[in-house]
Amino acid sequence: MALVDRPDVVLGRELAEARARAKLRVEAIDLVPRVSEFARARGVGCPAIGAIRAILEGNTAPDAVIRALFQG
Repeated sequence: MALVDRPDVVLGRELAEARARAKLRVEAIDLVPRVSEFARARGVGCPAIGAIRAILEGNTAPDAVIRALFQG
């Protein structure tokens, strides 16, 4: 599979394009890292927020995150 066809690359590209088309600030995307850091600093577990952050930062493929979240 070519890099440009990987699901995580496609998702990232689509998110970037959608954000540009919206012509407005997409606050959830900007808030995810802040919420994740806030929770980490206070010792609060937020696996879903951490997973979304990893996807948005390109550190994890969405399908891997979904598997990890639902495997417990």
